[in-house]
Amino acid sequence: MAFNVETPGRILPRISVVTVVRNAESVVEATIASVLEQTYPEIEYVVVDGASTDKTFEIVQRHADKIDVMVSERDTGIYDAMNKAAKLATGDFIIYMNAGDRFFDARAVEEFVGAMAGDAVIYYSGWVVEYPWGHTKASRPKPASALRHGMIVQHQSVLVQSHYMRTHPFDPIHGNGADFALLAEAVSSGTPVMEVPGYLSIVSTGGVSDTQRIPTTMSHWRTARQFFPGFGTDARYAMEIANQFFRIALKRVLPKRLVEIISERRA
Repeated sequence: MAFNVETPGRILPRISVVTVVRNAESVVEATIASVLEQTYPEIEYVVVDGASTDKTFEIVQRHADKIDVMVSERDTGIYDAMNKAAKLATGDFIIYMNAGDRFFDARAVEEFVGAMAGDAVIYYSGWVVEYPWGHTKASRPKPASALRHGMIVQHQSVLVQSHYMRTHPFDPIHGNGADFALLAEAVSSGTPVMEVPGYLSIVSTGGVSDTQRIPTTMSHWRTARQFFPGFGTDARYAMEIANQFFRIALKRVLPKRLVEIISERRA
């Protein structure tokens, strides 16, 4: 049954929105504003700062009265910080909206929860990719069965039951592909997942997995071999790695605008 946020007396799930950040003073304000403008009434906001050395935490502190949990301390990396946040969160579901990304609009969470149905552990929806030169492109998740070929959704558009996140934390051994490993393990073990219509997030290019695409793909390959073994999996990832090296070579010789057009079409 879907959650109707307008039904009197309806018990709504509490959503813990997590922002993990370090040295992102130029983009963190927009992310915070995106969270604080949400119309959904049951939101808990958790911000975990990795001991920033710029003005990031000063910006976070300006909104201290509207942030439920706020921590600034050193960590061993982004997934260590995300696991830390899962332990701090008290909501029914967790979504990670890290610095530089934001919700699709002010009603994004409300509409997403209103469309949630059944008893899935993981819900996910569409997202919009935003490029530095101003272009945007809307994307939809691929079927869960396509996980053997790579990530099917952006983590900024994924809600996971908090209990599941705490009992199945991100494993840093997977490097930049820890989010893919979590989803692959869930799907391969039969954990209920569900796609929700609409769009939940706006994702900026240039994140860790975006700027380190080949190491991330290699991590995905190792995970796919673990959960979806077979010749087809190996062949698919070998071709993807070859294509990535080819694109790197092209970027060195093609005009910048042509590279931008290619990037837009492949997103």
